[in-house]
Amino acid sequence: MEETKNSIVIDDSDNRLTQKKIVLSHLLEFGCFSMPEANYKYGITRLGAIICTLKKEGWDIETEMVYGTHSKTKGLSKWANYILKATPCV
Repeated sequence: MEETKNSIVIDDSDNRLTQKKIVLSHLLEFGCFSMPEANYKYGITRLGAIICTLKKEGWDIETEMVYGTHSKTKGLSKWANYILKATPCV
C-alpha cells in the first residue's frame, strides 16, 4: 500500500507505521516539527535521529533553535524546530 502526500509517494509496503513515516508525513502536511510536539503527539523522543536519517535520504530539512519556557519546570529551555524546505528529486 502506498500513501500520497503532496505528490510524494511514501512506501508503506511493509504495513508498519514507523516513527520515520510519522515524522515524514507530519513534515509534508505541516512543514515543520519540534521535539516537544513529537513527544506530546506521538511519543517520539529521538526526533533528531529521525531527521538525520531523512536528511541522508535527500530531504532538505533546516534546523532552527527555539527558546521558551519548559512546561513542567517553568525554567528557560531550548529545543530544535525542523522545517521542511524542499522535497528530494525523485
